[in-house]
Amino acid sequence: MVNNRRAYVIDLKPRKESKYLIAGRIWVDAEDYAVMRVEGKPAKNPSFWTKSVHFVHEYKKNGLFWFPVSNRSETDARIFGRADLVIEYFDYAVNSSALSASAAREAGK
Repeated sequence: MVNNRRAYVIDLKPRKESKYLIAGRIWVDAEDYAVMRVEGKPAKNPSFWTKSVHFVHEYKKNGLFWFPVSNRSETDARIFGRADLVIEYFDYAVNSSALSASAAREAGK
């Protein structure tokens, strides 16, 4: 359960090491099949200057749509020590006129 919603948890274990691949987990909403949360680390250390990187991306449903809520990362650097980055997203507003036009186009197909 994530935010009172049922979720599937998928383990990510890349077959090769790459700084572009994730070793971790993804939580997928059981009803909408939308990504709710991604947590992990790069499958390969992205740089000599970093010892480790860990991140968490969270998403939440707002009306009909899923939006990012936060991105958090913790990086342990060789020279500078630990660096934490937190990005929080809020105040999403869906343009209802654009949504209505989009729904009308879909209905006309």
